[in-house]
Amino acid sequence: MNVDDLRAQIRRKHSASVERFRAAVLGPQGHNGPETKPVNGRSPFPSISHPSVTDRHAAISVVGDVAELAWLKENPDLPGFVMTLSIAGRHKLLGQRMSLPSGECDAWISEIVGDDLVPFLYRAGTLSGVAGRASTVYYNVFMDETKAGVMKPDGVDDQQLRHLSEL
Repeated sequence: MNVDDLRAQIRRKHSASVERFRAAVLGPQGHNGPETKPVNGRSPFPSISHPSVTDRHAAISVVGDVAELAWLKENPDLPGFVMTLSIAGRHKLLGQRMSLPSGECDAWISEIVGDDLVPFLYRAGTLSGVAGRASTVYYNVFMDETKAGVMKPDGVDDQQLRHLSEL
């Protein structure tokens, strides 16, 4: 299945929880800043978990937050925000981390950010893996002061950032 077909399947099955998650990430609960502290050693940010749409043995988990770009990049001249989303897979029965197809990762994240922000979606790389394959994939969406999507600002120089159209 292609990303659009997977997005349609996710929308049919999980639209209500995806909408709630998007609202939480973009709202005060999803704001990340210098004052943000872990709660009981865990991330205080919104998360969502669902069965994989491509592998009946897998489940996905997504965590998201929004930070002021100036704080994140330690550059007070950078206006706006960056939304960061991470998606990871785990085996439902064994509880072990597992990789997910990149198409499914792109579909979940695209559906979560919604049609208005998809044109501004960047894959930001992976920081962990299983047997040489990615198990946690990171994405960024850059936004202006009103949280409308914008292309990657000039002050952001991250070699791993790749616009989805480049993949």
